Amino acid sequence: MTIAFILINAETGKEREVLEKLKQIPVTREGHLILGSFDIIIKVEVESTKQLRELITGEIRKIDGVGSTMTIIAV
Repeated sequence: MTIAFILINAETGKEREVLEKLKQIPVTREGHLILGSFDIIIKVEVESTKQLRELITGEIRKIDGVGSTMTIIAV
């Protein structure tokens, strides 16, 4: 099992909408709006780093309003 925290920059004014879409992804365990260099942080739990990569590139980055992401993998 791989746990990761994904920091996300969203387009201005779309932060809440993006967060709600992220929370609908089945592997999302938590999601919060935050202040600072990023707008959103989510915690995900996946089977492998391959699944994590597919999640980020195939789902998260395709959500309308998502800008950049940064992933932190827990060890």
